[in-house]
Amino acid sequence: MSCSYYGQFRSGAPDDNLWLSPERAAEEAAQRSSFGEQVRQPAACPAVLQACQNGTAAAPPPATRQIERQKPHPSKQSLYSYGPPGTPHSDFVRIVSSKLPYHARPDKPSRTLNDWIAGTSSISEVLSLVSSYGAEFDGTNTATAMHRLAKWYREQPDARLFDDHRWHATLEHLDRNMKTPAFQTRHLTGALWSLATLGSRCRGAHLDKVLDQTQQRLHEFGCIDLALTAWSIATMKNDPGGLYDRVGKLSLQRIAEFQPQALANIMWATATLKKENDALMRHAAIVASRHLDSSLDFRPHELSTMVWSLVLTQAREECLFKRISGQVIRRVTEFGPQELTNTAWAFASLGIRTEGLFEAVGQECQAKLRHFNMQNLTNMAWAYSHLKVGSQQLLADVARICHSRINDMNVQDLAQLALTLVFARRTGTGEDGDDDHGVLGTRELTLSLVVEVTKAMVRKIRQAGLTYPDDAWIVHDLVLVWMEEDR
Repeated sequence: MSCSYYGQFRSGAPDDNLWLSPERAAEEAAQRSSFGEQVRQPAACPAVLQACQNGTAAAPPPATRQIERQKPHPSKQSLYSYGPPGTPHSDFVRIVSSKLPYHARPDKPSRTLNDWIAGTSSISEVLSLVSSYGAEFDGTNTATAMHRLAKWYREQPDARLFDDHRWHATLEHLDRNMKTPAFQTRHLTGALWSLATLGSRCRGAHLDKVLDQTQQRLHEFGCIDLALTAWSIATMKNDPGGLYDRVGKLSLQRIAEFQPQALANIMWATATLKKENDALMRHAAIVASRHLDSSLDFRPHELSTMVWSLVLTQAREECLFKRISGQVIRRVTEFGPQELTNTAWAFASLGIRTEGLFEAVGQECQAKLRHFNMQNLTNMAWAYSHLKVGSQQLLADVARICHSRINDMNVQDLAQLALTLVFARRTGTGEDGDDDHGVLGTRELTLSLVVEVTKAMVRKIRQAGLTYPDDAWIVHDLVLVWMEEDR
């Protein structure tokens, strides 16, 4: 009788009774424990085992019960060398890491490979699997490997990836699998997403092949595939052969089927590529409103992305803005700095003021101010000064932080802060009846900030290629509205 994590195999038993259930196997194992027989457990991925031995990865947690020491799967050995359970090479069952019952799994080693790839935690672990088993990767394995490489690269960029021969081998496996009928559209759009996420170093012949396949198979795409394609080409700032127009046309026909993430992706892509697709944006807003009415769950990032996209495409869909406002007020603690500032900026840009929104967002911003980057700070200050809403204490805190970090600002941050100071002066941001009506914090702090922003903007303007003509006009307006103030 052979042992497995999923049960036990009875050699020579009838076909309908080859495998005991896991429960029955556990009972028999307990009965035999007094005789010293031990139950085997599945081994970890060999690449991870090797990393543990080399000291480059944390060892897996010890088992809660004594188990028999197993030999690791030999590197370079094909998984297809393993036979069915009960044969001399039945280790295939033992090394399976999935929690699915054995009888529910197809007799395909690619499932085990995918478990290993999905369980990696670094670029090096993925590349190790590519080196050992890449020749056996099917479409799912290749797409998963590329996804994990993009994910870990995004979290911790390492330019050495693109010079590694195992990365080039991954691209060759992608080319090989794209030629097979089993390569699904989700594999294709997943690979496109990965190449877009990895950045400009992935541009070239392999990306061109993926885009060609995308053009040819676009009619097969589902909603998620369409949204991923739009997101990918927008991220790359590239619209080859009018691909967006085809994606937009197909998306409009099926927009009612789009779920929250797909809606946010297609709207963001339209705004980022600066496409005039009013019909798609308005229909997407209607579908999103219906989803919100039916209590479908939207993540904070999706809510803020949709309102941000509507502003850039000049689609004033107040029905969606009001619903998102209610969501933000109820769930404001779930929003991070980027979601908070994008939401406030979007509502302020269209001049939409809903009851309680800016107060709730302002309180949350003040609680999380230490986590804001310069873009978050200047966008939030602009939004609150533009509509003349929010706490004066919040704007004073922002002004102090900006004054202390003026040298960290880029041109866009400086221009946004200059506009904030212009609006504060023209609209009289501050408490009514206050002698310092129209300042951020104190009069001295505001005047000092005006001077420092002006100097920093002038330095940027003097450097070729950093600014646009509009930046000079912003400095002009800043000086003009504050020039009569005495220091």
